[in-house]
Amino acid sequence: MNLPSFNIKWLQNVTVYQTVTRIVIVGSNNAKTRFRLFQLDRTVQNDLVVYNDENDYDKYEVHETLTMLLVKHSNRDKKKAASQPQKAFGIVGFVKFVEGYYLILLTKRCQIAEIGGHNIYKIEDTSMIYIPNVECSNPDENRYVRMFQTVDLSSNFYYSYSYDLTNTLQHNMLKLKSSQIFDQKASTGSGTKEEHRKMASETGLMANYDLKKGWKSTQDENCSVCGPSKKGSNEASHMSEKKFLWNAYLQEKMKEVNWLWKLDIIHGYINQSCVNLFGERIYITLIGRRSNKFAGTRFLKRGCNLKGDVANDVETEQIVHCASMTSMHHAPYTSYVQHRGSIPVHWSQDITANVVPAKPPICLTSDNSYAQSTGKHFEEMMKRYGTPITVLNLVKKRDKKANESMLGHEFKIAVEYLNQFMRTKHQIKYHALDMAHLLRGTKLNVLARLANVAESSIQSTGFFQSKPELILPDGRKEDPKWQKLGGEMVNGYRIQTGVLRTNCVDCLDRTNSAQFVASKCALAYQLFALGVIDKLELSFDTDAMRLFEEMFEAHGDIIALQYGGSLLVHTIQSYRRLANPWSTHSRDIVTTLSRYYSNTFSDADKQSAINLFLGVFRPSSNLPHLWEIPTDEYLHNDEDSKFASLSCDGYTHWWSSDLAKNFPLPQSIADIEEERRGCCSRASMTQQLFRCSDCSDWYVDFHRVDELTSFDDCYSMKMPNTATRCEAAGYEDANPFTVRSKESGDPDYETTSLNKYADDDDDDDSDWVEYVSSDDESLDSGVEGGIRQINDNNFPKHNHQVAPWLRKPKLEDFSAKNVYGIELKVGREDIELYARHVECKNIKSNFEHMQEEELTTEPTVDEKSLRIYRDCVSFKFHVDRQFYRDYISKFQQ
Repeated sequence: MNLPSFNIKWLQNVTVYQTVTRIVIVGSNNAKTRFRLFQLDRTVQNDLVVYNDENDYDKYEVHETLTMLLVKHSNRDKKKAASQPQKAFGIVGFVKFVEGYYLILLTKRCQIAEIGGHNIYKIEDTSMIYIPNVECSNPDENRYVRMFQTVDLSSNFYYSYSYDLTNTLQHNMLKLKSSQIFDQKASTGSGTKEEHRKMASETGLMANYDLKKGWKSTQDENCSVCGPSKKGSNEASHMSEKKFLWNAYLQEKMKEVNWLWKLDIIHGYINQSCVNLFGERIYITLIGRRSNKFAGTRFLKRGCNLKGDVANDVETEQIVHCASMTSMHHAPYTSYVQHRGSIPVHWSQDITANVVPAKPPICLTSDNSYAQSTGKHFEEMMKRYGTPITVLNLVKKRDKKANESMLGHEFKIAVEYLNQFMRTKHQIKYHALDMAHLLRGTKLNVLARLANVAESSIQSTGFFQSKPELILPDGRKEDPKWQKLGGEMVNGYRIQTGVLRTNCVDCLDRTNSAQFVASKCALAYQLFALGVIDKLELSFDTDAMRLFEEMFEAHGDIIALQYGGSLLVHTIQSYRRLANPWSTHSRDIVTTLSRYYSNTFSDADKQSAINLFLGVFRPSSNLPHLWEIPTDEYLHNDEDSKFASLSCDGYTHWWSSDLAKNFPLPQSIADIEEERRGCCSRASMTQQLFRCSDCSDWYVDFHRVDELTSFDDCYSMKMPNTATRCEAAGYEDANPFTVRSKESGDPDYETTSLNKYADDDDDDDSDWVEYVSSDDESLDSGVEGGIRQINDNNFPKHNHQVAPWLRKPKLEDFSAKNVYGIELKVGREDIELYARHVECKNIKSNFEHMQEEELTTEPTVDEKSLRIYRDCVSFKFHVDRQFYRDYISKFQQ
């Protein structure tokens, strides 16, 4: 029986106590009202001995137990060792090199996003504790430690305590909904629905009724998530995608402890921004998941291995939802997923062949007559994304040395071979586009050609939508593009079936620009589905698109740094023909040299560190050391894969029969639906699942009702948004979808975009910088880089460098245009009405005969009214904080 996938890991505060013979690890919830602990034996050097304790403790019980353990396992001469606890936010895992194990702790974090009441964090710092109580004297051990620490966990590693970052939004929400339906079917509790709702409202718990009706008390040992003896069921229910779980190897020794202690960490890029539409907040979240299969650096990992795993495999998901409601059950959510990865054939590039910085020749390392590795790669993609798969190949079709063209030709032949054994509607759709050749032309619009492929792809795959039954105003559903939209309807959701796969040689510069065009096309559909826009098109020169473009360019820079060792050489601006070629030429040279230096001198050490971190290489006394191995090819291609590649079974039937039964749905979605149907059929024989409040109350976990926080610390207040940009730019129209300016002349040229770093939260005194187009007539010839400094002379009229409340007010600030945003036009009828009003004011009063004292006599107030007034004025309001604490603690017990 699978459990809901949105269970909360409430052990979010960890304290480590070290004694001579034991390491005691204490975990607690955020309110510090519930504790758990386990111990590590420090007397065993070559193994990890864990003493797990599944009991729950309160504050007093854990203090007594901890004191007893520290006194029992401490040496009297070394009492100070137990008096220096180390605090952390979680456990990354355990790792062993030559001698003993190390404990890896997450010591610093920062919030980077929020999705439906679930916080997403970025790792800022970690620490390693050597578990054995003897000092390590092996020099090889220290070398392995330095190599392991080359993988910087503070650089683009992310996790969440409640949201599964390894899976897509549509997988998570379908998993949640299927478990919710199962809970409703399996519920056997007494009382009517109204009684349950009344009881839920009286307890003050603010979460869903569907979640609350399965709750029990915090200390209940029957909790189906964190109760004792739940390790096996928890592992089965926690269906993380191992492909994107970067600390899976580090968690192998955590099987003896409850899953609440484990943090699932992904590597890649996550960013979130807000589109503010007249008070309505639309969140755009960009998630890039890097695969841990065949992972490595640019020239050391090319093509694919025998299992079909490709290099630079990154899944990009963009989530767009309305933030007016927090709960994922009620707010409308949309998402679109696309994929990038190296060309899935066996090829390589030897960087040592050239002495000067140049492109090494491409070499096909093995024959691919039956496209077995390519077939395994697409079989895995169909298993995760469904069908159809759209391939966008951006390598050159013609080059002098036949490097890229040879690679593209090999890929095309492999796809054509695989398609002849598939049904037409499930075949791989192959598109080839030579971006480098199109960019040489002066009149050709590269992005327009890419937009056609992107439109065709989203029409065939669709996108995920949690509320497809929403009625769009103004007859928007009559749009012909919307009526032809692909995808499948599953359990009340619109499901994306299939994916757009984009690649070039490195899958960096050209790929990122092509993916941006596809994301722009999908963003229009997502905003259209939410009722934000009324047409399925978005202009580049709007505040919303400028913000989204910067997010995607930052995404490309991070992916390029992880794989290529430098930032993007050709940005989105280059392919839009906005960047000045003379000003960007020097930047391209520097970036190319930086990438060449990284590929030549540091990529080998980085590759070894990745192999060590992911467990691809595991140090052993029977094997040579990692730095003594000339190549890691055999590490990524084991003997089983080599023998499987010699089999004739996959020559024609290259996909599994079970997978074909579910087409066009992904395998995971089909499994969830089959599980839901099976659970509903036997719901009467099952028992209701009980979950404690710490495991299910997402409202308390997200809002932290037991903590005193300021608005300045809330992530939503610090999130980049279009409203602050609009105010900084001095725009009168705050609509983020308004086209700000349009270049006259060639319609293919778009106008300038805002500075990439103009939305930083730091309030400094530096001048505001704005990117401008190379053909801007106001650009000075002496300014390099296509950048101009805006000082007091040429600053926009309403763009103030100081806060409005610190600037001396002027009469113009109180005009109707500045106050209300519109220019009031006074008509003739209004003027006549005002004149009559003034004339009536000048008429003498008819009460002149009344005496003056009759009009000025003070009103009389009785003594009772005066007493009531004095009591109200003199009353001092007192806040009873203890009453509030007692009220809150009532629900924590």
